[in-house]
Amino acid sequence: MKRLLVAAGIIVLFFACSAFTKGNKKELELYLNAYEQYAQGNFETARELLKKNGNFFPGLILQGKIAFFTAMYADAVKIFERARKLSPASIDARVWEARARLMMRSEDETKKARDVLNSVMQDEPSCIEAHSLLASIAREARDFSAEEAHLVRITEQAESIGMAYLEKARLYWVLGKKQEALDDLEKALVLLQQGSSSYEIAKTIRERIKAHESTNK
Repeated sequence: MKRLLVAAGIIVLFFACSAFTKGNKKELELYLNAYEQYAQGNFETARELLKKNGNFFPGLILQGKIAFFTAMYADAVKIFERARKLSPASIDARVWEARARLMMRSEDETKKARDVLNSVMQDEPSCIEAHSLLASIAREARDFSAEEAHLVRITEQAESIGMAYLEKARLYWVLGKKQEALDDLEKALVLLQQGSSSYEIAKTIRERIKAHESTNK
């Protein structure tokens, strides 16, 4: 429970400061309680708590996610639209709104979802979630060249993240934190392109760490 509350607190800190000026201590406490219920899968309890949360931005995002995961897609769209009015630059609100619109399975909603995602691309061209959703839209429209372009961007981002895990693993290895290094190497190997020099380096480091552990047993 304590870990959930800490995680929720960290998530809150990532939102714009303007969201916090609108939220008092009571709203924050309600949000943290609702987040704990949400994390445990108690969506109805979380929904009831969030009804008292007003226009507290993180609370609206959580309300929208609950509506989405309970297949109330039209409600989710309305909630994420409210969140966007509070924080127009929010990537999270726009991506989730697009997800909800796509689940409504209509040509009009798909067009609106595409427009929302294109606005995300203008602000954050490297957004993997937006590229993934735009790739699925292109696939449905049989626009395979557009789908390929988005998938290429996703792959590029995955490679960058994989490199970050590899560099972190190297640091952990130097510091003697072998388990942390192995954990990050496993993540890197999932993301890096098989056969690439970075992939082979990650494999080599992993093998050396494991060999060293076996020798010391």
